[in-house]
Amino acid sequence: MGTLNLILKLQIIKRYDEAKESLSGLEESFRKANENTRLRKEAMEQKKGNWRRGVQELISKIDDNFKRYMQLLRCRGHVSFMEPQDLDDFKNYGITLSVAFRQSEELQRLERHLQSGGEKSVSTVLYMLALQELTEVPFRFVDEINQGMDAFNERKVFEVMSRIACRENCSQYFVLTPKLLPDLKLPAELCVGIVFREGAKCHQTGDPREQQGIDVLDAFIQQY
Repeated sequence: MGTLNLILKLQIIKRYDEAKESLSGLEESFRKANENTRLRKEAMEQKKGNWRRGVQELISKIDDNFKRYMQLLRCRGHVSFMEPQDLDDFKNYGITLSVAFRQSEELQRLERHLQSGGEKSVSTVLYMLALQELTEVPFRFVDEINQGMDAFNERKVFEVMSRIACRENCSQYFVLTPKLLPDLKLPAELCVGIVFREGAKCHQTGDPREQQGIDVLDAFIQQY
């Protein structure tokens, strides 16, 4: 009987030692997992901070450009970085445009129902131009930027684009459009090219001054 008790005690001690060793291993694994989680969280927070600062710097530059272009039209504008309360909720980060087209107005967020169609078009075009200023390229193509824009705002946008394109050390702009407003103020640095399809004829207007130019164009077209 005493021998049996001794064997049982030894087995209990052995199981205890094995369980203790296993627990020690689990505790070490848990400690390493916690440390790994902490390091990953720190790395993620650092990356998130770098990303936020980088985006804020870019938006600050876009905001400067957008403000300057709006001021050329005697209007005001602001581009802001929208952050959610939960900084890890990345799907709710965004960019907000605020505009004021009259001196008596406060800046208002660009919304579907707050501004007119022309004002929204102007704001969108100037924002696109402000974005483009962040990249340096030898030339840019702008296709039908005045599509659907009323004459008043189209003239405004053309004025801003002319000023931008005629600056020193600026990208060359090619603006493609099926139409241009009459009596536009064309800077000396700006060149207008007119493309005709084969066999095209200019319409007669009856104005002698315009007719002289049409005759020249007709003669040029007939050579090709």
